Amino acid sequence: MKRRPESHREASDMASDQRDPEGTIHHSDQGFQYTAVAFGQRCEDAGVRPSMGPAEDCYDNALRKSFFATLERELTERKSYATRPEARLSPEGLRDTSKGGTIRTDCTQPLTISRR
Repeated sequence: MKRRPESHREASDMASDQRDPEGTIHHSDQGFQYTAVAFGQRCEDAGVRPSMGPAEDCYDNALRKSFFATLERELTERKSYATRPEARLSPEGLRDTSKGGTIRTDCTQPLTISRR
């Protein structure tokens, strides 16, 4: 997939239009679109405080994996689709594609992680 910083700008514009972003904290990984000066400026203009985890932070990764596993489990349980495209277009079709991964359903629960 080609990297397009514009898509992230479009998404942040949509979010800003739908809600008042003042005081929001935007937590992200070290992706190119989030480390760009333009992204930081857009956050500042909208009153959003950027927050970024360290590179290769296993706790950020575990949280993301756990979130997507929960999302998939709750949205796909006892659900059937007529076609593959229908399944892909549904919210349940979301996949954690960072670093080529897929949703894992065997993630350690956050409480277990915090006890380590």
